[in-house]
Amino acid sequence: MLVIFSSAHDAAARTIAAAWAPWDAVVCTPGDMSTRGWRYYVGAPKAGAAVIDGHSVPATAITGVLTRFPAVQPEMLAHIAAKERNYVAAEMTAFLIAFISALPCRMLNRPTAGGLCGPAWRLEQWIQAATRAGIPVLHRRRKVRLNAPAELEADVSKELTVIGDRVFGTAKDHPHLFDWARSLARTAGVGMLGLGFTQHATGFVLAGVNPSPDLDTPERLDAAREFLLPRAGGARK
Repeated sequence: MLVIFSSAHDAAARTIAAAWAPWDAVVCTPGDMSTRGWRYYVGAPKAGAAVIDGHSVPATAITGVLTRFPAVQPEMLAHIAAKERNYVAAEMTAFLIAFISALPCRMLNRPTAGGLCGPAWRLEQWIQAATRAGIPVLHRRRKVRLNAPAELEADVSKELTVIGDRVFGTAKDHPHLFDWARSLARTAGVGMLGLGFTQHATGFVLAGVNPSPDLDTPERLDAAREFLLPRAGGARK
């Protein structure tokens, strides 16, 4: 079973699940997490269980995970009393980080302590990682403020998506951008990453990063499924 963790209002998640229906794909939302029957045991991941669409799913039945939000947000919890939503969202996020991380399967992307779909890095951390990977970055100043966005903000002229060993995008005439994309994904330790590049007088520089890019073409859907199910699709770790 392929499990797609997403908001109940994420239409793209339903589209992905429909495309992956032959591989028993299902969508799991924060509403499902309010259903009795979830189990997680520290040190015994195979004993865990999820509840999806009213059905108990053993952890061992989950063969791949795609997560489409970095954290459960209060606005996803309309079924919870308003005054409790912030607390419940934080608790659900913490539980999902532990539960998904312990699953004995492949995932896009593996949760970290700060986020459900990979590194929840701030702007400076992505710049540092890109610099380590030898990628030119957009230099800019910004005022530090509470809850400042993590993304690099700029006009993007080339967009790339890394899924496993494959790179998709609009930069076929600039193969070095594909190499940079793979390098940053390896540096960040993720199997999937969206990148945006903008062109300056000296060449292209990194201008945007997204650990949860859209899978909006059949080719990207196939690549993601093959990454999650390497035996069926032949993808490499």
